[in-house]
Amino acid sequence: MNENGEIVDKVVEEVSIETVDELAVKFVREFEKWYGVRAVCLVRHLDETAPHYHFLFENLRDNGKMLSNTFVKPSVIQKGKARPYQINVQEIQDLAGKIFSSIGFMRGETKEQRLARGEKGYIKSLHKFKDIMQREEELFYRRLKNLRAGVVEIEFQLSVLTKKSKS
Repeated sequence: MNENGEIVDKVVEEVSIETVDELAVKFVREFEKWYGVRAVCLVRHLDETAPHYHFLFENLRDNGKMLSNTFVKPSVIQKGKARPYQINVQEIQDLAGKIFSSIGFMRGETKEQRLARGEKGYIKSLHKFKDIMQREEELFYRRLKNLRAGVVEIEFQLSVLTKKSKS
């Protein structure tokens, strides 16, 4: 949802994919500058409900630190346990919010902001999501078992037909 209360999908439909591509490239270039890394690739995916991007960076930063060891949760920073070269992962969301705001995207509230205003549904929704995923996984395995049983049945019928055709 954007600042006007509109659903984001609506905004995206009004913007050309070329414009969104340009913003994705801008995001990657800004990321490179902010974090001292070099992008290897940026790919647009259309395989889900909304276009989205995957990008890949070299794992070594300009400062010699590995990028994969650089990102930390805000809680680590708040506890004073972060090293000077480490990056708050929320900064990445802030950067994306800044760059994509020109087409109506808004940076959502941080977890800390939501909890500060009294939201308690975060953990509940996480547990609900895990429950849903567990049920989906169980359903998947049941379907897979049924498919395998169907394959066995087809293989059996095929062997019967093959024997009949040979006789």
